[in-house]
Amino acid sequence: MNLIAAILILGASVSSEFTGTPSPGHLIADRMGAEYRIEARALSSLADHLPVKGLKEAPLVICIDCMFWHSTDADCKPGLSALKTLFDERQGKPLIIATVPTIWFGQNCIGPINNVIESRCTDHCILVKLEGDLLPPDLHPDEEFMKKVVKHIYNRE
Repeated sequence: MNLIAAILILGASVSSEFTGTPSPGHLIADRMGAEYRIEARALSSLADHLPVKGLKEAPLVICIDCMFWHSTDADCKPGLSALKTLFDERQGKPLIIATVPTIWFGQNCIGPINNVIESRCTDHCILVKLEGDLLPPDLHPDEEFMKKVVKHIYNRE
């Protein structure tokens, strides 16, 4: 696998497929017939993965849950700094990123994180707002929910 040419999936337990459920990134890569590389693990955040080889060069970066654990930080600065790095590195290049859903206790940084995601996801960026019909029912949704997220991404409902 060419690490630079593969779709890059960044995140935490959902993206790492911790429960065995295919992540939205995995489902999108399969649908595109593309190779993908997962840089994710349970209980990790975007800052835990930076720097990431191929972040600038990947044809597509998918971040569905990369900011989730940063939303629970007491200090928002590390998460916001990691988010800035992500957007700076992907400037003008395809990125799919989700807002952080309100599904956990102590999400002190959720407001500032979601504000940055929503304001910076513009050029070549698909924003997935995990709220309303797309609010995950729990921390590790099932495959039907993951498919619903992918359908939303493709249809931009």
